[in-house]
Amino acid sequence: DPYEWDATENPFASEWDYKGPKEMPSGTVMTPRVFKTMVGDIYTTNCIMSDDGNSPAVPTYPSLGDIFYVGDNGYLTSTKKNSADANGAASGDMEWQVVKLYDLGDRQKAVKLMRIK
Repeated sequence: DPYEWDATENPFASEWDYKGPKEMPSGTVMTPRVFKTMVGDIYTTNCIMSDDGNSPAVPTYPSLGDIFYVGDNGYLTSTKKNSADANGAASGDMEWQVVKLYDLGDRQKAVKLMRIK
């Protein structure tokens, strides 16, 4: 009876042999998840580009109240990008304000942001 506690020698045995993650097929690129946000939405992230172009912004960690815009390659920056280029589109009208300084579960620095515009 497979439902008995001693039905197998190894209760953690599986019919499937997991071989780990597969590599992406050649010629493909990874696409980030995209979700719609509205004014007042709050989320936690560590995808902030520092002013000197280094990512993430560990040496110049943001302060409460700082405003961020969407920048190159999807990272948030403190300067608004007015025109599109090879690294991405213009920033648009969205503005994000730091409402809490945060640490992720693995102790990476992060911020809790609220969309204000």
